[in-house]
Amino acid sequence: MTPLIYTINGNVPIDSLTYHTEWTDTPEYTKFREWYTDSEGKTVKESAHVLSKEGVFAQGQIEFLG
Repeated sequence: MTPLIYTINGNVPIDSLTYHTEWTDTPEYTKFREWYTDSEGKTVKESAHVLSKEGVFAQGQIEFLG
């Protein structure tokens, strides 16, 4: 049985899609992006995960107190 993945076209066999990844590393954050494309090259599923390297919420407090 072929695993299915939910896309904008509904559930499709994962074997019919192409998996892509992209990493972006900056001093402020690291981002991992993954997406699937169909046989026509159309993106049918996409997600991103971001790791903040700086205290985003603390930075605002430091500026406020400073």
